[in-house]
Amino acid sequence: MEAYALAQVIKDIPPQAETDILTLGAQNADWFLRGDLRTDGGCAALLHPNLALACKRLIQSCQLYLPQVGGVGRIPIATLGDMGQRGILDRDLNGKERRKDGKQRGPFDFHPLTQDVPIYPALWAHRSHRERQLTVLPDCFGAPREGQESEALTTWRTYASRLHIARDFGLNANSIVACVTPRGSLGGRAWPNFKPHDTRHETILLLWLNSTLGMMAFWWIGSRQQPGRSILTITRIPRLPVLDARTLSESQLIHADAICANFKTHTFLPANEAWRDETRQALDHALLIDLLGLPKSILEPLDLLRRQWCAEPSVYGTKWGTAPPEA
Repeated sequence: MEAYALAQVIKDIPPQAETDILTLGAQNADWFLRGDLRTDGGCAALLHPNLALACKRLIQSCQLYLPQVGGVGRIPIATLGDMGQRGILDRDLNGKERRKDGKQRGPFDFHPLTQDVPIYPALWAHRSHRERQLTVLPDCFGAPREGQESEALTTWRTYASRLHIARDFGLNANSIVACVTPRGSLGGRAWPNFKPHDTRHETILLLWLNSTLGMMAFWWIGSRQQPGRSILTITRIPRLPVLDARTLSESQLIHADAICANFKTHTFLPANEAWRDETRQALDHALLIDLLGLPKSILEPLDLLRRQWCAEPSVYGTKWGTAPPEA
């Protein structure tokens, strides 16, 4: 009977309604969000309906939608694929299988970094204790395979970059979605490369992806089969929603460089602790208020949205003790 009654309530939802609480008599049974599973699948298994609405509005309508106040401004959003070229699949760098020409797939063998100045440095694996700041050092180097030296050089010239995007983001362990290496490097399984069409946009992408809204966007479109983890395949990375740096003025791009320089040595807490991470909150302030010119009145409702996100079980995972106290 309960299932039948709930089906009737769903059937009677007005076609213009975007989201609301579903009630059975005086009891709140659940909530709904109208959307397409192909684009709005991130709303599944959430505690907070307005969190889903905030992500949906930001990504689809470029609207900053916050609890208690609603729409408070516009943020230009594009996809990462609009901004540049994603890196190569890790198996095309050092695959073990043989190709039709008899050579191994990929021109490199990778080894732990022991050389002070390697020819082909690479950032390959996640080590959360090394990834608390925006700059991360390479952890290995590539040695060209015999007979594939020319292919190794071509691969380097095509894909090496300073900017790297995470594929497997441990929300309750990792602190950053994107990082830069001091110089160009190859990207591996955990940290594939990304080359912006305009190198001036590198800083904007780095800052945005490590802001609260940037991390929420990653979490929203990522696969969340495991608690406290969001995963993107390399082919899905270009769909990642980011701040559209092409809409910014020259003075804003210069300002972004100054913000990045200021945060270069700052240490971030794991993503799920953004609710108490003063560095993350300062970055949000610098991006949204100082760079984009949004009013300071958004900070309080943004803090509420941040705390709600950190209180989602899919964000804190098995680390209940790191969720906000009221969660």
